[in-house]
Amino acid sequence: MPKIQLQNVTSQPFEFTEYHDVVCRRRDACKCAIKHAVGPNGKNVSKHLPRSFRVAAGSISEPVDREVLYVQHVADLVKVGKLVIVDLEAPPVKES
Repeated sequence: MPKIQLQNVTSQPFEFTEYHDVVCRRRDACKCAIKHAVGPNGKNVSKHLPRSFRVAAGSISEPVDREVLYVQHVADLVKVGKLVIVDLEAPPVKES
């Protein structure tokens, strides 16, 4: 699964959540934590608890799956240049 990192080039921290309905459905497996509980009708139910990430101002995130680019807030900040994609799968650039 292709990995990227997000570089926050602003002076503000950035937080995002890998929403289950957006991110997990686009990749091969769900990485959400599962919370088990008893529902109002007494039956066992489970709830997906998506992962959240924080990128401090001027720093780079831990490696994340490329599918996070489908989260609208992330896509919007990349589009305006507040987050820069660091592609971990890109081949190294040869220096002349």
